Amino acid sequence: MSYVKTIFTEAGFLTDMESLLVTNGWTSEEKFQKLGYDFNKMFYTPSGFGSADPGEATFTISIADHIILSNGSGELFGIARINKLTKKNRDLPTTFLETSKHPKSDALATDATLRNTLHEWMLEQNDSQMTDTSEIYFYMMKDKPTITEGKINVYPDSNPRGVIDVENLDFTPFKIAASGPSGASYTFESKTPELTLMQSPMMKVKTRETGTLTNGWLTNWWADSKIRVEGLVSEETVSIIIQSDNTAAYDDNNVPTIPIYMGQLIPEDPADSNESVLFGGTAIAQADYDYRSLTPYMPTPLLPLQKAYPKSPGNGIDNLIVKRARYGAFYQAYYLSFQTASDTMPPDRKSTDGKSYASAWKNQANDEYSFRFNPSSYSGKVHVSRAYVIHPEEGVRGHLKDMLMASSIGLINSDRLKLKREACPDVFDLYKYFVVDAVSPMTKRPAIPYSPAGFAIYEKEAN
Repeated sequence: MSYVKTIFTEAGFLTDMESLLVTNGWTSEEKFQKLGYDFNKMFYTPSGFGSADPGEATFTISIADHIILSNGSGELFGIARINKLTKKNRDLPTTFLETSKHPKSDALATDATLRNTLHEWMLEQNDSQMTDTSEIYFYMMKDKPTITEGKINVYPDSNPRGVIDVENLDFTPFKIAASGPSGASYTFESKTPELTLMQSPMMKVKTRETGTLTNGWLTNWWADSKIRVEGLVSEETVSIIIQSDNTAAYDDNNVPTIPIYMGQLIPEDPADSNESVLFGGTAIAQADYDYRSLTPYMPTPLLPLQKAYPKSPGNGIDNLIVKRARYGAFYQAYYLSFQTASDTMPPDRKSTDGKSYASAWKNQANDEYSFRFNPSSYSGKVHVSRAYVIHPEEGVRGHLKDMLMASSIGLINSDRLKLKREACPDVFDLYKYFVVDAVSPMTKRPAIPYSPAGFAIYEKEAN
């Protein structure tokens, strides 16, 4: 177990994170790429194309880099990034083109070798300059996918779901006989899907959001730009705060502090299992975003391609994703609870110009600065509680490991909280306090009863 303050690079986030976790007792289980592309752009009938030049038709290639790691309890977590490119038919080698400049749909549907060669060519187009380094995907799973050395993992879907999904890593295309004037058409089915892997909803974390079409290296963040990382990494739990370089967009909460939690739930019932928990946060290009609104930031979770999780799945941003409910349901939405006041108790936690992210109002220009809630003007103490994980049906399921929660009023980031260890008169546990700005279960209702919540991460033992 170690409390870390370190620096990642934009380009190296995945490998830097892998190295940090492995150094602290985690195991790197798999590293692989998954290719996705637009099926209907490679498999279609020229009669449906119209009079436009076929060589100018565009198609999208998406390539996701995945790393799967396990903690000391054997629980699996995945982290991924997507490289997305747009190509034109004329960019394809002539091997894959008809003389009309249409893709050879018939041959690609029937010739597996030719199709595999096309997939190899697509992977060769991988260009790190096209990776939007502001976007990082996290997920959990029950079992590892079957990754075969030398085999291309591919699915004909260029959307994030298509390339972050790890349950469908191959497909078979089919030609459907003509039934009308437009000629034959094509479809496909997943080949040997591994649906019992039980991949979770995919949590998308955006480290910055400037409102531009791209947040990648075509703005003012580059391959060697830095990401600050601070928090606890133990054999079972990662509880960290990350922040990209905010000097290029230092106002309006475009580059917020973001929590990432991948770890274990300490159950209330000793007979219960220590389930995995995943949550994070994301930037938003809206300085006056209402964190108290009950409208979900992500109304539609990113689910694996052949999973529904039809009722109340977690997404990690509006709520916590817990691996399994007490009686077996996967990846339900859970919430946080802690000892706190009513959400409407003064102060209003808004800046004088109506902004409600924490760094906008936690300063001398706002009345919140004068309230002496923590430490209390009455007792001189900071009142804290465990970070309880709750569910509308199960009640209190347990609490987050190595974390406390407290009011966001009074204390400032990096304050230390000294907690006496039970039955040890001269031993204390030192926690480091934070309030984050990202849209997160730590800031947004209904994930928490009081917005935003302050929380403290275990740092070290103290005397």
